[in-house]
Amino acid sequence: MNVKTIIDEILKHDKNANIELIKKAFKFAKEAHKGQKRMSGEDYFIHPSSAALILAGYGFDDNTIAACLLHDVVEDTDVDTNTIKNEFNEDIANLVEGVTKINLLTKVEKRVRNAEAVRKMLLAMTKDIRVVFIKLADKLHNMRTLQHMPPEKQRMTAKDALEIYAPLAYRLGLAGIRGELEDLSMKFLYPEEFNELRTKIPRRLADRRQVIDSNIRIIKRELKRHSIVAEVKGRPKHLFSILSKMKKFEKTFDEIYDVMAYRIVVKDVETCYGVLGIIHYLWKPMPERFKDYIASPKANMYQSLHTTVIGDDGYPIEIQIRTKDMNKIAEEGIAAHWRYKDMKGSVKFDRKLSWMRQILDWKKESKEAGEFIDNLKLDFFKEEIFCFTPKNDIIELPEDATVIDFAFAVHSEVGMHCSGAKVNKAFVPLNHELTNGDVVEIITKKNQKPSRTWLGIAKTARALTKIKKSIKDSANIPAKQIIKKRALKERQRESIVVVKGLPNAEYRLPRCCNPLPGDNIKGYVIKSGVVSIHKSTCNKVPKLESGPVIKKMVTWRDDFNGDLKLAVLCNDRVGLLLDMVNTIAHTGTNIKGANVKFLGKQLAECSFEVELVNLEHLKDLIRRIMKINSVIRVFIGEDQS
Repeated sequence: MNVKTIIDEILKHDKNANIELIKKAFKFAKEAHKGQKRMSGEDYFIHPSSAALILAGYGFDDNTIAACLLHDVVEDTDVDTNTIKNEFNEDIANLVEGVTKINLLTKVEKRVRNAEAVRKMLLAMTKDIRVVFIKLADKLHNMRTLQHMPPEKQRMTAKDALEIYAPLAYRLGLAGIRGELEDLSMKFLYPEEFNELRTKIPRRLADRRQVIDSNIRIIKRELKRHSIVAEVKGRPKHLFSILSKMKKFEKTFDEIYDVMAYRIVVKDVETCYGVLGIIHYLWKPMPERFKDYIASPKANMYQSLHTTVIGDDGYPIEIQIRTKDMNKIAEEGIAAHWRYKDMKGSVKFDRKLSWMRQILDWKKESKEAGEFIDNLKLDFFKEEIFCFTPKNDIIELPEDATVIDFAFAVHSEVGMHCSGAKVNKAFVPLNHELTNGDVVEIITKKNQKPSRTWLGIAKTARALTKIKKSIKDSANIPAKQIIKKRALKERQRESIVVVKGLPNAEYRLPRCCNPLPGDNIKGYVIKSGVVSIHKSTCNKVPKLESGPVIKKMVTWRDDFNGDLKLAVLCNDRVGLLLDMVNTIAHTGTNIKGANVKFLGKQLAECSFEVELVNLEHLKDLIRRIMKINSVIRVFIGEDQS
């Protein structure tokens, strides 16, 4: 490769680029690597120059491309960082040093060495993100020439590329690098599937060429009829994305129909939504396959409307609608609208890369490099979803995140005291997995603390780290102190009814009228100081009112949380208890005990001790139980008539 190839690519993006700097770096690096060979037998310099060409294609600044040309000089030749600084500038020297520090690791066990390399790269990224761009270009060219390496080295390198570097490229919005890294990794990790898809996809596209061209014509004709100027294209999907879909849905290639995506590029956001309406008029949309990444952009700044419709031939058609700027960002990520000298340190730039701050948090919390990598795979190397707080704040999470993960993402203290949650206004268990667009309300309880069971529920590194720390801290509390706290909690146990003037009064909810939250109630002190609670409309109230009993003002405790016994009178049938348990569990209620008592005449009473977070939770639970087939009535407490 000659320097002109790189320069021509640079000038496509920046007519004012410092070409003399690039020429000097090219010549300097080529001379420094003189005589060095790659495993393929080629001159070594073909590697840094090819990596630099990759970055030039994304429009990176002069210093970044120059540093990429020089990125192996300090590590593999006699040239040191000071020489780079003197010959070029401090910025380039710092970039070269950053890449060198990633590569020069102490002689330790292989897995730790690889993990430490990634750790250093990502920590370097928080100081200067261009270091990672250089490393990604370095990795991509190495993957392109991986066939010259021994089989074991091929698999190890491909695995790193698939699990670490491709997701990182995705996070930075470099779709082209991500797709190529995934497909190249697939070639070495899944050779049979790679060869199968590489053969079958072109055949499928050739067989459907007339349909594809017809669909594009239909779209263009309809857009023209509405005076909409648009670019409409069909794009085959990457091999690895198709393989992932096959594995996820356990389907063969013949059962996968949408191997191509249609892309419509228009002038502005308003037109995007207009085009969406036109597409849904032309073909029937699949509701579960619509995603609005314009209103809720991905963490890598990706924006687009995604919809899947059923074509005239009965096969699904996947369509993406976006503006020209969105299309540029989709293809080039940060590089599409970023020039380092203009954006470094700006509030806008920092906000777009705010997810990197968590890497700094993990630096403090992860003692070992291996743990650091595990955290990355948990959070950043998965597809993301976007959920909302009741105030419409967006919370970004990995795709299999649960309610507990959401709580810790809102704030550590919210997570530590999470006792329940509502998703889209319905109570759910703590292990409920969230989906795109869910509105999540976390219910907290002052005395709530993380338990070991949460470790099997939480999916994000942030949540797991905080839970482990809390459990560890609790384990260090002296036994006497734990017993004391437990006893205090039992004495202060809250009741569901507040009796004015008698804060710790014993009370009963008799079945004559079966008072439930929401009912107007009255209280009467009967034998042994027990307060009997009745509905205001109960038949026994007139007799109690005229008697010598003491009346007490009583109200339902709105902020009630704690354990409560429920009794369910029902017609006995097969599967009844299972239906009840499932219904209770689906409301996010923890069942602490269950029992069935047969009353004769096909009647049974199912008793449950449940843990509740507030009065609204109890009302919702009772409503759902009452909807179960065969249920007659629900009572609070045992029979106290």
